[in-house]
Amino acid sequence: MTTDTKFLQKKFSGLLSELYETRLILSGSRISRLLSFISSEPDLLALITEAVRAIDHKAELERALRRDGHKVVFKLPDGQMEIISLVTGLMYRFDSEYESISIVDFITKLFPAPSGNSHESYANFCNEVLKPYERAVLGALSNNLDGVENSEAEEISADALPDNAKTDLDFWLRNLLELVKDDKSLNTETAKDYSTLLRGMLHAGEEQNNSLLKTIFTGLKYALKPYKKAQRELEEIQNLLVGYKIL
Repeated sequence: MTTDTKFLQKKFSGLLSELYETRLILSGSRISRLLSFISSEPDLLALITEAVRAIDHKAELERALRRDGHKVVFKLPDGQMEIISLVTGLMYRFDSEYESISIVDFITKLFPAPSGNSHESYANFCNEVLKPYERAVLGALSNNLDGVENSEAEEISADALPDNAKTDLDFWLRNLLELVKDDKSLNTETAKDYSTLLRGMLHAGEEQNNSLLKTIFTGLKYALKPYKKAQRELEEIQNLLVGYKIL
């Protein structure tokens, strides 16, 4: 295992630890941070994109929801990549304005605590879902990082953006890159994170990979949420992606 892989695992586990230690009502911002990190790390993003590409998280979600007598329970699949696809997809839906799922309703209904305490329900969710997810991702990084095929992870969408839309996307992304580059009020680390996400979106656009565009944009949108100067460009990019049914 390389030093870079160990660092990636340590950072990923650290962000999961923040989720374990927070409360249900505060978990949304921690999930946004985790998704932004995934989108900004090419090796991790490639691994998770491959899992999501190969395994339909919506179908896995339907299988995970099982009736037990008069109630519905949630049970994770056994496979490592199935867990990665299901839980990553679930977190994006907790975090997204599109096809969204209420994290509070999901957790309190499917992981109820005898006391009715929502924090206990959230602790059940962490133990039964997030901790197995963490183990699955760390294991996949250890075993499969070098084997993730870029040609698979960067699958070309059958419904590629037309040339005029690609030109518009490129224009707004490069505007943002210049804005970040020239803004002296941003600290170096923040500017680097923003630039990494923007270049990732440029690459996904060039490769006509709509799945990757959607994944990276979700991380980009939440990473840039506090950066008010970028809101016009973000809105234009979002409108474009919604218009072509990528979001």
